[in-house]
Amino acid sequence: MKIKDLIKTGICLLIILIAAYVDSLGQLSHSHTKSSINQVDTTQADTTITTHELQELIKKRSKVRILDVRLKKDFQADPQLLPTATWLDPTNVEEWAKVLPKDSLIVVYCVHGHKVSQGVTNRLLELGYPVQLLSGGIEAWKEMIKARVPLR
Repeated sequence: MKIKDLIKTGICLLIILIAAYVDSLGQLSHSHTKSSINQVDTTQADTTITTHELQELIKKRSKVRILDVRLKKDFQADPQLLPTATWLDPTNVEEWAKVLPKDSLIVVYCVHGHKVSQGVTNRLLELGYPVQLLSGGIEAWKEMIKARVPLR
């Protein structure tokens, strides 16, 4: 009887441990999918594109969707856009992401390529979109194009 009781106790402890582990995985997954656009995930470093690389894609008329995700106040203060870019409010990424094409590259930028565009890029990656972040944001683009490719 003692061996039987030990086995039952061991099995109960194992079930409790497994349940706790599965619960912790669910909480991790839930918190990851609910990530804020203001969170920065530095593990996505390979998802950046330089201003020169983007300029080449534009020149080649590659199938690329360029999204300006500057905060509304930043966009209103300087409403210039990169060629072919569309401004989208980064606080509504869950809504507008539903209509983005998944078969072409998406390039996202904000003012400097930091918190806002990194958060949007990470969320789009989570949703399965092919997305890259413009390194340095619109300010890096302005520096690069001072006398070449104008903003619109």
